[in-house]
Amino acid sequence: MTRLLLGVGNILMGDDGVGVHVARALKAEENPPFLAIEDGGTGGISLIDLIEPFDEILVVDAANMNGQGGGCPAGRIAEIRPAMLCARRAWSGHDHGLVDALKLLEIFPSKHVVRILGVQPASVSPSLTLSPELQAAFPAILTTVREEAVRPWNMKGVTCHD
Repeated sequence: MTRLLLGVGNILMGDDGVGVHVARALKAEENPPFLAIEDGGTGGISLIDLIEPFDEILVVDAANMNGQGGGCPAGRIAEIRPAMLCARRAWSGHDHGLVDALKLLEIFPSKHVVRILGVQPASVSPSLTLSPELQAAFPAILTTVREEAVRPWNMKGVTCHD
């Protein structure tokens, strides 16, 4: 089994880059041999070459989970099922390229299991740093992602439908 932790986002847009910041921080740590950690940036469809060799993929990205009702605190992490990502409008600015990459994975033999962890941003605006809210939540975010990245998964492969 090989697993990829893929942090995606735009580090020029504050909290939108949280996935990349997480990947960079965790890559600097000692990790189990089955886990690769990569910065996917805003790669979109070009991520397919990076994703394809792995059996399991854990994507970390900023995701606005407030909807119209609001109330989701900055730094909260929620799992977004790939089918939900494929069925609705964008959770984040990278979804369209990510959705396309996930759909392309269906062409290959179905060996891939994909999980997506969305982190609620506080501010997505031009900035090279995370917002004070996400900076404060960052240690807890790292702990959650680290635990999810190494624990056993019991899931089936990704399926995206239009």
